[in-house]
Amino acid sequence: MIQQWAAAVKPEQRTVNTSAGTIIYRVEPLIINQKWMGVFVVAHTAVGESQEVQETIQVVIQVMLVVLALSVALSRLAAGKVLAPLQSLKETARSVSESDLTQRIPVQGSGDIAELAITFNDMMERLQLAFASQRDFINDAGHELRAPITIIRGHLELMSSDPEEQQETRLLLLDELARMSRFVDDLIVLAQAE
Repeated sequence: MIQQWAAAVKPEQRTVNTSAGTIIYRVEPLIINQKWMGVFVVAHTAVGESQEVQETIQVVIQVMLVVLALSVALSRLAAGKVLAPLQSLKETARSVSESDLTQRIPVQGSGDIAELAITFNDMMERLQLAFASQRDFINDAGHELRAPITIIRGHLELMSSDPEEQQETRLLLLDELARMSRFVDDLIVLAQAE
């Protein structure tokens, strides 16, 4: 290859694969005052550089994997802390039942999640009051219906065979039944009302 370069009369640039590896060279003939004085050759072997590049790539890949693993771990940790109030909201919502409306979410800090917890707690307070009101209403309705039924049963059990007393009992029973009917009509109106 050196002999070929020494005989060069025109510029040349090439890449050649040899047993020693890849060689990149440029040959420039030296011509001074129209007289050939020799050649100027710059040659470079890329064998060591490609190995260095491969080693560098391996190190970069290893560092990137470590950084990726650390970033995933830190992201999960941060996401866990950020989503902890939502997890608490989910668990509280799941634990709420018709028989236990006392569950509340502890409010920590400020921001959208704290506002959501406050809104949820307010909703639970309203639901608890509504269910208590409904329970009281049902108890009152049961008592209001039980009283006429008891009166009717008592009079029917004690009714004698005297026609005058039977007529009195009949009027009393009709009055109690009318009272129950009005109460049932009122309940239907309440059920249909918003």
